[in-house]
Amino acid sequence: MTTQKLTLSHIKEDNKKYNEKQRIELNDQYHTCIYPNYNNTLLKDLRSNQKKELKLI
Repeated sequence: MTTQKLTLSHIKEDNKKYNEKQRIELNDQYHTCIYPNYNNTLLKDLRSNQKKELKLI
């Protein structure tokens, strides 16, 4: 099996699904927008990495 070199265009293409927003109607008066493919653990990992970097400085 051959592999491809990861490029910026590949990353942008994969990130499109995380930027998709869905409108949810709560009732006749209210609605909200959500990102159904949002990965909360990714944000936690980024925060922990930032804390580690700050401790090193």
